Amino acid sequence: MTTTSVLIPIMIKYGGEWISEVEFQNFIINGVLFDFAFTYDVFVVELYKQLNIDPTKGLLNIKYIVTVGSMPIYNDISVKLYMQMKKKSLNINEYPLCITPIPIEFSAGELSDPIQIIEANHFPAIENDFAEEHLEDETKPIIIDPLYRDFEEGQLYWDKNTITSVMKHHAIRHRFQFKVKRSSTPSI
Repeated sequence: MTTTSVLIPIMIKYGGEWISEVEFQNFIINGVLFDFAFTYDVFVVELYKQLNIDPTKGLLNIKYIVTVGSMPIYNDISVKLYMQMKKKSLNINEYPLCITPIPIEFSAGELSDPIQIIEANHFPAIENDFAEEHLEDETKPIIIDPLYRDFEEGQLYWDKNTITSVMKHHAIRHRFQFKVKRSSTPSI
């Protein structure tokens, strides 16, 4: 049994500015076909790829315009709602995604979000050699791509779903096979 994916045409308005709750101006237009079954993580990764943006350099503020205002996309449920609306109306001009980049910038001690991608040059000078040794371990990039191929021990992943997806894809690519012994007796 094969499953067919439903592709939804989506217009992307990127890099503009919000003039009001329903008006987005000075943007670059792009168009994509996204699978109806995308989760939030895959949705965001595909946007980074389509817009050719390095995810370690900034975040994306993703919204779409509806009649009464704009709606943010921030989790699986908001992606499903958006995809349902787009599925009902395949007009590419209706419900465009309006994306504004949010560069990651902070000063020492100014972390508002518990999960942030940190580069080594953002840290203040540290005079203690012990602290510098441990600083190198803490500046590894965070992997958000669920299709990432070059994994190794000690890497950081965005969340549990991302590392699970990376491991599953690795097992499929390398044709891993497992033999499992039954842990309980069959019931009669």
